[in-house]
Amino acid sequence: MQLATAYATPVDARLARLAARQHGVVSRNQLRRLGLTDNQISRRARLGRLHPLYRGVYAVGHVRLTQRGCWLAAVVACRSGGGESVLSHRAAGQLHGILRSAPSNPIDVIATRRHQLPGVRCHGVRGLHPDDITIIDAIPVTTVHRAFLDLAEVMHPLRLFDAFELSIRLQQFDLTEMHAMLARNPGRHGLKPLQEQLARLTDAPAWLDSRLEAEFLFRLRQHPDLPEPLTHQVVEGEPVDFYWPDDRVVLEIDGEFYHSLPRDRLNDARRDDKLTLAGYAVLRVSEHDFKNDPERVIAELRALLRR
Repeated sequence: MQLATAYATPVDARLARLAARQHGVVSRNQLRRLGLTDNQISRRARLGRLHPLYRGVYAVGHVRLTQRGCWLAAVVACRSGGGESVLSHRAAGQLHGILRSAPSNPIDVIATRRHQLPGVRCHGVRGLHPDDITIIDAIPVTTVHRAFLDLAEVMHPLRLFDAFELSIRLQQFDLTEMHAMLARNPGRHGLKPLQEQLARLTDAPAWLDSRLEAEFLFRLRQHPDLPEPLTHQVVEGEPVDFYWPDDRVVLEIDGEFYHSLPRDRLNDARRDDKLTLAGYAVLRVSEHDFKNDPERVIAELRALLRR
């Protein structure tokens, strides 16, 4: 009780408010600006009130950080010694919500000084244009359009195209902003693959409700001789996942979560019977079958499409 009273100071109250705004992460410089000396910082670390994450970066109170806390800690750590740093690449794509899935480690950071930190992949640059930087939930990050340029250097082109489509659905994509970003970043390796995928964009990007549907479309697009389906259409009064109207073919891909109960399977069978009687060919694919043998699914679809 004596320790708690001794450290329940105005400085600690300000520190708590700062940590709450920053996902539990603070820098040594911020602690100094709050009025703490290096000795006071070290003492709080010994008491478990501050937990070192990287050099000069601390978690306040505990180390069970959220994903966003880990991202911010990596960005702050890459500013040690001066310079700028922002979240980038796959981590930026995740923060913007344009990637359906991506590994959480290592954390990608662009910085004007190179750093070697555990769990962080630091991409060194000479400088960052201010128009390529934004802040989301207190985290400095590349803009969504700059993120696309960085992703084009490390991502499969069809995954990049899926991210384009998702960003359009989320109303985050602006073609004018994209061209302005490309003009101020000449000579980048990602320019060519980025422009190739931009040329494929249409006014009606695919609408996909799950990672499983996105994965199927990714696999399908690896076979350019197969036609692109319509997504999430209503056929004979029934919603369907993928639809080829010229061939009267419907494909349903069933995630385990929504299609595991007996009533789910009965409803699926009813819909399949209705569409079949109306003259449609229906291919229903389970999550298990698709994940274990996606090419067999593509072969079955090819047979129905007579391609």
